[in-house]
Amino acid sequence: MRKRTLGLVSAMLISLVTGPAIAETGTEWMTGYDAFKTLQSMESKGLMPVSITCRDSNKRGLDVGETEYKVKFVKNSNDVHYYWAVGSEYGRMNLQATKEGHRRVSFAQYVRMKSGLTVRCAIWHKP
Repeated sequence: MRKRTLGLVSAMLISLVTGPAIAETGTEWMTGYDAFKTLQSMESKGLMPVSITCRDSNKRGLDVGETEYKVKFVKNSNDVHYYWAVGSEYGRMNLQATKEGHRRVSFAQYVRMKSGLTVRCAIWHKP
C-alpha cells in the first residue's frame, strides 16, 4: 500500500512541475473530404494537427477525395499558427509556409499505383 501511495504522490508532483499532460487524439483513415470537416471540428475544440499520414484509396480520380488520411491532434494551448496541405496544394503551401517562418512538423508521401503520381501531405507550425 505504501508503494502505491508513494507512486501516486510522485506522479502528482511531476504533474505539478511539468503541467498537465497534453491531450492527444487521432483519427482513423478518412477521405480528403472528411479530413477537411474533421480539421474544422477539431479546430473549433481548440486542437491543432501535429502529424499526418496519407495513402492511396485505389479509386480512379485525382482529387483530394481519392486520398485517405490519418491525422493526430493536440491541444493548441500556445495558439500556434499552422498550415496543412495535401496533393497539388503541397508545393504552393510549402513555399508560403517557409516564407512566413513556419517549420514543417509532419510529412508523408506515397506513389499512386495506377498512375505513378507522387502525392504529398504535410503540416507546418510557426514556432
